[in-house]
Amino acid sequence: MTSVAGRNGSRTRPDPHPTGAGPGALRRALAAPRPTAGLGGHSFGAEAAAALAVARPRVVRALVLAGPTSDPTARSRRGLVGRWLVDTLRESPWQVPILCRDVLDARPWRVATTVSHSVRHAVEADLAWITAPTLVLAGERDPIVPPRWRAQVTRLVPDARLVTVPDVAHNVLTTAPGPVAEAIRDLLDPNPRG
Repeated sequence: MTSVAGRNGSRTRPDPHPTGAGPGALRRALAAPRPTAGLGGHSFGAEAAAALAVARPRVVRALVLAGPTSDPTARSRRGLVGRWLVDTLRESPWQVPILCRDVLDARPWRVATTVSHSVRHAVEADLAWITAPTLVLAGERDPIVPPRWRAQVTRLVPDARLVTVPDVAHNVLTTAPGPVAEAIRDLLDPNPRG
């Protein structure tokens, strides 16, 4: 999973490649003769990850779509922003200041541009073409990715499994790291030795 520089309360620009999986690693993965990359994205990032998995299927060996936007029933700026506002009421209290700071750090005009792109992009068109085993991950209390939409995403991807994490909202990756790590581990190694 990648993160936007300056996210999650950081005052400085973090190293965008803390594991060394920077542009060189991506170039090597794109040139590999067989799928090598585990790819994931959260929220709008899930749309981008799905598009890359379709554009470069020979690269992606596993895909995580965490809190994937954009539910067709709320595919408007008003609908998506409205659900985000509801989400801020459902997130862990310590998440709200981080979310607000993230919007300021990213710059409101960039957030508006991202929302505009998300509501114009029908991610469903990509989902049916994904060939990698896929984990659809969502928080049980996520108003941005309601049960009907997460089920639809899971049905549209040919080899997908849904994991709904109890008692968390849209920021499932940061508020439920244990269950998230377990679900991703199961995706990457469905037959653990031991």
